[in-house]
Amino acid sequence: MLASIDRHILIQISEGNEVAFKILYEEYVDRLIAYLTTIIKSSTIAEEIAMDVFTKIWLGRDLLPKIENTDAFFFRMAKNKAIDYFRSIANKPHLQETVFENLNYHLDNSSSDDLIRQKEFEKELIVALDLLSPQRKKAFILSRIEGLSQEQIAEKLGISKATVNNHITDARKFIKEYLIEHIDILTIIYFIHKI
Repeated sequence: MLASIDRHILIQISEGNEVAFKILYEEYVDRLIAYLTTIIKSSTIAEEIAMDVFTKIWLGRDLLPKIENTDAFFFRMAKNKAIDYFRSIANKPHLQETVFENLNYHLDNSSSDDLIRQKEFEKELIVALDLLSPQRKKAFILSRIEGLSQEQIAEKLGISKATVNNHITDARKFIKEYLIEHIDILTIIYFIHKI
């Protein structure tokens, strides 16, 4: 629950009070940047994303008095912006290279964290696989785990190559969406090549 001063500040911001917004900014900026840096592994990009968060807060300020828990709301917003950032670089190889260099550096320097992330990823991947239809799950396992070609899978399952392709594509999409909801973004980015 918010303290009364927090509620008062949110109401003032919703009315366009820039001084109140500055108070909110000073309260959260360093914490959001630190949080985003743990996800993005780049303080420069974390700062840019934090500024995007504050821009969004200001533009949507009329909704601020309805917020029950500012910490949860702002940190969730930051996490969503981080996910948007990773999605935006999906088709930009030059940006991917920089991000993965940062990720690999941080992960290489924390091997126990690496093992924990790998176990978490594998556990959630198994859960996601179990949520697939039996045919889709078989096609995905034969492709990604057993390394069979789509033609080999089609022959083995008695379905067309196009159907195999659809099963694998749909399975990958579902699994990625499931993982985004259930594990932290750093783990997803580091291990996503497995799916």
